[in-house]
Amino acid sequence: MKKLFFILFLFISLIGCQKEELRTHTSVGEWRLADASLYIKRWGNYPLRRYAYFKEDQTENCVDLNGNCFYLDIIEKYKTKWTLLQDGTFILNDTLVYETQCNAWSMRVYPIENGSSRVYIVDSIADDYMVWLTSEREQALNFYGIYDNYTYYSKLEFIRMK
Repeated sequence: MKKLFFILFLFISLIGCQKEELRTHTSVGEWRLADASLYIKRWGNYPLRRYAYFKEDQTENCVDLNGNCFYLDIIEKYKTKWTLLQDGTFILNDTLVYETQCNAWSMRVYPIENGSSRVYIVDSIADDYMVWLTSEREQALNFYGIYDNYTYYSKLEFIRMK
């Protein structure tokens, strides 16, 4: 009886020690912009609001609300393409090459046209879908006719190109 119990215990222990493969997702590859939204909050006791960058008749927009639309800030639905290489290289629309500083959850793309950079934070990632958030910005600006101080960021949703 002890022998049977020992064999059963050994069998269960071996089954319980099987290595489980954990899936890992990577941002390396080619990505096409599928959608984008602006999240903005007027300072004070105002709610955070969401605005779609693309309406029925609009497929292009700029994520910089101050009007400084550099190439990296211009987004076009189903046309903007990001290629992220294993070595950290960032290629925009198969033409502009940028350097990056990356960690597991964020990416700093530089230098852009004025010598500065843009920071993106991973919101979610799957095999064929990735969402990046722009870094939060605070500035005074005129938004829909109201000049005030605002905090805002953008959400960029990409699909993997096959």
